[in-house]
Amino acid sequence: MPLIDKAIENYSGELDIILGNLFLLKGKVLDLKGNRKKAIAYYNKCQDLDNFSHVIKESRQYLSMPYLANGKNK
Repeated sequence: MPLIDKAIENYSGELDIILGNLFLLKGKVLDLKGNRKKAIAYYNKCQDLDNFSHVIKESRQYLSMPYLANGKNK
């Protein structure tokens, strides 16, 4: 995950759509690694951006159900 962290730390764009995608991606990776608590924190960071991108809706879904690699939630 070092590349995701580096991208988040160095993000300087005006539009936060890319940052939202990074937060969502980090949350998914953390979910896959079994770190649900930190994954939720990143899904919430994504939600806090409150933009109109698809990642807001997707992150809301993973707040209630963990992300699974096969794309299907139980």
